Amino acid sequence: MHMPATVDSHLNASGRISLSLLAEHILTTTANEFATFLCHRPVLAGAAIRRGCFARRKCEHDQTLMFYSHEEHESAAPSTAELDKVVYPLVKCRPLTNHIESFTIGRLSSNDLVIADFAVSKHHATLELKFGQYILIDCQSTNGTCVNNKPLITQEHSLQDGDVIAFARYEFVFFNPESLYYQLVHWQG
Repeated sequence: MHMPATVDSHLNASGRISLSLLAEHILTTTANEFATFLCHRPVLAGAAIRRGCFARRKCEHDQTLMFYSHEEHESAAPSTAELDKVVYPLVKCRPLTNHIESFTIGRLSSNDLVIADFAVSKHHATLELKFGQYILIDCQSTNGTCVNNKPLITQEHSLQDGDVIAFARYEFVFFNPESLYYQLVHWQG
């Protein structure tokens, strides 16, 4: 069984692809064919949901809930059965200029990656592809964005393969296509 040409037709409305579909096809494809299927773009793979509590914001027009982690400076809670099956390929980018593409993350359905949770801001963060490098930018979200358990304080952060990114309470691992391929091979084994 061969994989279809590209991942585009397999994404749901939230920008996800089925982990089982990816895992099924790694047995019959090479790492290079798998990368071609993903348009040579990285993915955000679900890792964990942080433990914590919520509080309502004072601004009634903004429905984002404040999230307070119970595990500051610790690793996140164990993966849930649902979250560790979540894979978002970064293929729904809209061109902004000749050299920049953007991938939006947030609670609203107008985002490329939709996380339907009130701890995630309407427009939480943006990933931009600039000259072959993925740059993460927090959009002044209510609950912030972390990279490798450190709050994103600077305007931009250049991502590396294997970085753990948290949008409010949801953690994802940033994988290049080849790394995801070998993770899936290991998972199947």
